[in-house]
Amino acid sequence: MLLQRPVNRLSAVAGLAVVVAAMSTAPAFGAFIYGIDDNNNIHEVNTDTQSSTTVYTNGTIPAGVSNAFAYDTARDQFFFIDSNNDLQFWTRVGNPSTLVSAATLGLNPSDPAEQPQNAAYYNNAYWFFYEGTNTLNRVSFTYAGGLPTTPVVDDFNLSQAAGGTGPASWTNTFGDIAINTTTGILYGATQSGVFFSVDLNGTPTTATSISQGNPSLQLSFNDDYSILYGQAFTGGQWYTVNTTTGAATSIPGFAITFGGTDGLRDLGGAASTSAVVPEIDPASFGSAFAMLLGVLALIERRSLRRLSLSGIA
Repeated sequence: MLLQRPVNRLSAVAGLAVVVAAMSTAPAFGAFIYGIDDNNNIHEVNTDTQSSTTVYTNGTIPAGVSNAFAYDTARDQFFFIDSNNDLQFWTRVGNPSTLVSAATLGLNPSDPAEQPQNAAYYNNAYWFFYEGTNTLNRVSFTYAGGLPTTPVVDDFNLSQAAGGTGPASWTNTFGDIAINTTTGILYGATQSGVFFSVDLNGTPTTATSISQGNPSLQLSFNDDYSILYGQAFTGGQWYTVNTTTGAATSIPGFAITFGGTDGLRDLGGAASTSAVVPEIDPASFGSAFAMLLGVLALIERRSLRRLSLSGIA
């Protein structure tokens, strides 16, 4: 009989330890979308809590605005084009480094107007349009030790076609692109508000408009590709975008700016879990600890009552 008392206490402690752990850590649900700001800092945006966390503070990226941000969700790796039009690469360890030169990308390192304003990662490749053209570029990589090597650049000159309520032709100044990796369909949003799609299954040949009249948006799918998000750079307002109709719907109260009135310069993709280490909530921990003490006191009283009735105490 006397041996039951510590066993019961230990069971209570073990059970409530689980409660403490559950109550004391921040939830890791929702889409965690990555983007880059005008100061070349990289941020993680939680679409559930409508908040952001800085995951990289610029230390070595060349001065000037970076753009064409893309995220490899499978390998947790980041790509973007800096102010010299070189493709930068970051693995969360140390600082970004140059992966592909501007010349290899077909860009002039001395001409900021040539900097792409759009990019996405799909099928072991970095994709982007040259600004103001219908030329879609694919920078394919082989991988050694989990890192991209041997870039091969292919370009596809697309025709344009009308679809939905969209125009028959438009100018590809961006905006942004995002790719649904489960379907192989690229979606684009231009500065003028045209929303279009490109089928990447096989050789891409045609960009088909879906709608027009949206704000100029940066684009990213959530982690399971069920929701396409858009963000307006000016004011940082977030939207959901219907990929069938192209309609952009603003999310009430969801606007985040970075160092002023502007949002993220470009979005790159999403992870299913946060890279941010959860913090202990002292209030929740205190409540759980008080609960633990209460349960132990109750067990003590009941144990003493049982012992008294049995004539042991």
